[in-house]
Amino acid sequence: RSGRRGERPGLFAESVELGYPYMYYHRHRRKTQLMFQSPPITIRRVELHSTVAQQLIHALDSEVQGRYPEDGSYFSRLDAEEVDEGCGGFFVAYRNGEAIGCGAVRGVEAGVMEVKRMYVVPAARGQRVGYAILDALEAELRALKGG
Repeated sequence: RSGRRGERPGLFAESVELGYPYMYYHRHRRKTQLMFQSPPITIRRVELHSTVAQQLIHALDSEVQGRYPEDGSYFSRLDAEEVDEGCGGFFVAYRNGEAIGCGAVRGVEAGVMEVKRMYVVPAARGQRVGYAILDALEAELRALKGG
């Protein structure tokens, strides 16, 4: 994507405030206005077993199972060692101190990474929170890849 300013950090920093909006103005004028009025989104790396991570994962699982109630239609697992620093990461998006979304990246095998567990709480959907999370995940993937 183009239109970004500044340099990316190495591994994703402990806490980063993303200066949104930055590149959506021309194509999404109405959503940009909403974002200018919204407090900034902060993305933080958290432990997979933390309370906030478990709450967001539970909300994601409940929503998916509600949509696809058939047995065996949904299976997703993520182990803590898969998202340890240097192997992957689990990130939470916050606005005004409230957790509003999450996402993870993990190594599958040598040279292969996977985006996992992207979720935004229903009240924050349509506000570009998913873009912010994906931006953080992409930065982590680039850092893990070494550039």
